[in-house]
Amino acid sequence: MSVRKEQFKEYIETFLRYFIILTNLLDREIKEKVFPKFLRFPYKIRGTISNTRGVAIEFLEESNDYNLEIGIVNEPIEDAVLPQKNPQMVCLEIADHRFIDILGGVFITKEFRDKYVKEMTGGLICEPPVDGFLHVSTGGDVKFHNSQFGAIIANKPVHKKTGDCLWIYGSNTKEDFTVEKARTRALEEFNVYLATHIYQTYKMGLIDDRRKAIEMMTRKISDFEALINKPELKEKADLQRFFEANPEFLFLGTRYKKIFPQIVLEREGKSDLVPDFLLERVTDGYCDILDIKLPDKVVLAGSDERRRFSYAVEDSIAQVSEYREYFNDPPNRDNIERKHGIKIYKPNILVLIGDSRNIDVEELIRIRDRRKDGEVITYSELVRQMKALLDFLKS
Repeated sequence: MSVRKEQFKEYIETFLRYFIILTNLLDREIKEKVFPKFLRFPYKIRGTISNTRGVAIEFLEESNDYNLEIGIVNEPIEDAVLPQKNPQMVCLEIADHRFIDILGGVFITKEFRDKYVKEMTGGLICEPPVDGFLHVSTGGDVKFHNSQFGAIIANKPVHKKTGDCLWIYGSNTKEDFTVEKARTRALEEFNVYLATHIYQTYKMGLIDDRRKAIEMMTRKISDFEALINKPELKEKADLQRFFEANPEFLFLGTRYKKIFPQIVLEREGKSDLVPDFLLERVTDGYCDILDIKLPDKVVLAGSDERRRFSYAVEDSIAQVSEYREYFNDPPNRDNIERKHGIKIYKPNILVLIGDSRNIDVEELIRIRDRRKDGEVITYSELVRQMKALLDFLKS
C-alpha cells in the first residue's frame, strides 16, 4: 500500500528534526563546512507521492519557517517531477540500494537543445542529449542539486530547474516511510556527510604533505648538486655530514632503510677501522659497507683499448674489502651487534666516487661486468636516482 500524505509529511518532519538534533552535536564551523543549507535551515518543501511508484522531496528555497506541501500523482515519480519525453530511454538507471548525488547536472533532449538551449539555459553546454532522464527502481534513490532539465512535451518546451535539492525515492510503500525509518535515514545521511568531510580533510592533508615533501626534496637535491660541484670541496667531511643529515640519499631507492655512520671497528694490536657508512638492507636487516670518495676523482683510466677502473676506485674497493674481512671473524660480528644492534655477515661492498656524465654508458656497464666484487656508484648516478624519486613524488 502506498504511503499516505499524513505519514509522508510526518516522515519528512521527523527526518529534518532528527538531522538537526545530530548536527547540533557539532560546533557551528563544522556544521557550515559539512552540511548543505537545505538540511540546516527552514525551507519551502514540496513532497510528491506517486500512486504507481516512488516519492519525491524537493527543497525549493530558503524560508522563514518550514513550509511543507504534499501532492499526489498517478504516473511514476520520475515522470511526474521531470519533463521526460521517453521514460523507456533514460541516461540514469538507479537500481535497488543505489544512492547517487548529482550536483549541477544538465539534462536535455536533442530536440530541446537544438531549438531552445541558448534561450532557456543561458548557453550551457548540455550533453548527452537523451529522450529520457531517469528511472529509479524500488529501493534506490537519487538527489539532484541545482540541476536543469529540458524537453519538448506535447510540442511545448518544458524547462525545469531543481531547487537546492530534488530527492527522488524509488519506493512509495508505507513501510519505507515510518518514523523509525526517518530517524535511521537521517543518521545515515549525517554519517555520509561527516565521513565525506573527514575524507576530504584527510586528502587535503595528504596533498599538502606531498607538496611539502616535493619542495623539501627539490631543495635537498639542489643543495647536494651545489655541494658536489663546489670547486673547493677537497675533504669528504662535508659529504659525510650531508649524508648523515639526509640519509635517504644513500637508500639507493628502496634498497636500504637505515645508515650507520663511522662505526668504529676495534682491532687488538692494530689501529681501528672506521668505514664511512654501514647500510641496513630493507630485505633482511643485514648491513652492507659503503666508502665515499670525492666527486672529482677519476672513475676510469687506461687507453681506449684497455679501459678499466682508476687507481682511486681500486684503492677504495681494497679499503672496503679490508672492512669486510673484519666481519669474517664471528666475535667481531657479535661485538658490533651487541654494541650497536647492527647485523652484518658477508656484506656487499660499495664505493661512491666520481662523475660518470661524460662516460659512455655501455663502456661503464662492460667494465662493471668484469669486476665481480665491489659495486661502484658515481655521484651523477646518485643525483639521477634522487631526481627520479622526485618525479615519482610529483606524479
